[in-house]
Amino acid sequence: MAPNDNHEPLPPYPHVQPVVPGPPRSEDAIPQVAETGRGYSPSTQVILIGVIVALFGASALYRYFILGNLMPWSLFFHGVSAVLGIVLVALGPRGTLADRLFIGTTIALLMAGTAAGEGAICILIAAPFIYLFVAIAAYSGQGSRRTMVLAPVIFGASLASGLQPADIQQVSAVETVELSSATVAQRLSATPDIPVIDNGLLGGLPGASFPQPTTFGGEGLEVGDQRTIDFTDGGRLTLEITESEPGRVSFVPVSDTTAIANWVRWRQTTVSWDENSDGTTEVTLDVYYRRLLEPGWYFGPIVNAGMNQASEHLLHHLLNNPGAES
Repeated sequence: MAPNDNHEPLPPYPHVQPVVPGPPRSEDAIPQVAETGRGYSPSTQVILIGVIVALFGASALYRYFILGNLMPWSLFFHGVSAVLGIVLVALGPRGTLADRLFIGTTIALLMAGTAAGEGAICILIAAPFIYLFVAIAAYSGQGSRRTMVLAPVIFGASLASGLQPADIQQVSAVETVELSSATVAQRLSATPDIPVIDNGLLGGLPGASFPQPTTFGGEGLEVGDQRTIDFTDGGRLTLEITESEPGRVSFVPVSDTTAIANWVRWRQTTVSWDENSDGTTEVTLDVYYRRLLEPGWYFGPIVNAGMNQASEHLLHHLLNNPGAES
């Protein structure tokens, strides 16, 4: 008799498993890192909170004893930064790699803002740029192909923009006033009286604005005459007239100990005026400066916008100085 002549079914092979079709898989799918991190250890939390409190205390003492201008709104603003930083430290960086990097960066920025005084506005302006690079690092670490391609492009553009010093930039403000040329000259020769800027980019936030002028000194429109401007950060800008002729005067900086000197370098400021046939006078203020902040593709437009606002504010109040004719 032949084997299995009784037509009994053959036993199944144990190593053969049925194939169950799964969902379609994209070839471009990128595996994501889903592991979560643990929060800070108690000892690390104590250290970081201690550093934040120390920065807040040092900032308050510095502003009170050195600068002499510890205002309630300033104390409130830096206190908010400190409290937010403490809360984030207490919660601890948990979640994905991106979560931990963003939380850690935010804590670092809040700590810096607590101690920075007027520099806090610079931290706010630079924050999007900082978070951009944090995002590149985070998502590159998670295997994002697009981010891996984008990272060298952005880094390369940033490095290239800082290889050579920025060119000298110029901003101009023009205003036509119902004053004679002689009256304009008289107002420009008087001691300036410029109020603080309380709006726009330079106005910033309470406790986080750019250094503002407080007191002014100097007068005259002759070569060698000087103007001094004291700022809220304790620094002083001194300008001297190097060119003077009817309808035109030029100032150059003699010294600058303000925080602004870390962001821009003043080159020359020129005021020119010309009386029209209808008795009005057109006045032009040209400011020349060199930007010190890099990369230029990010900070260039921001600095230019701030310089434009400052020039328009300065010219308007030079021409509307209530004490110039007293």
